[in-house]
Amino acid sequence: MKKFLLTLTLVAVVAAPSFAQISAGIGYANDTKTWAILGENLNTGYNGIYFGAEYNFKFGDVMSVAPGLYLSSLTATYKESLFPGFSWVGKFSEWNISVPVDVRAGFDFSQSVRGLIFAGPTFQLGFSSKFKSTGVDPVNL
Repeated sequence: MKKFLLTLTLVAVVAAPSFAQISAGIGYANDTKTWAILGENLNTGYNGIYFGAEYNFKFGDVMSVAPGLYLSSLTATYKESLFPGFSWVGKFSEWNISVPVDVRAGFDFSQSVRGLIFAGPTFQLGFSSKFKSTGVDPVNL
């Protein structure tokens, strides 16, 4: 399977015209995760950043393929009341590498306006995940 994907990638690079382009991006990342603690579901928002780049290989006037590589970081802090007078406190962080492979179709509406439709899988690998709990802390009443 690896040889097939490598061959397919090499064919795409060789067949791509010289006007292919690279684009870089940076932005805000957000995710929501659900934890089950003592039979209760805790929904927490994770916030962070992502950055990376992709290279657009054009195949004719309409179709293109844009593989990319992105790095993202997400963090969250939890504080959940377990029962009167006590709360659970924890911190979570994770780092991921994402490889999106978008197949795109672009249509010119005018000389300066172009519409774009794209779809494709994103492969993701988490390479660091840390969770630190300070345990159950008394809450000031």
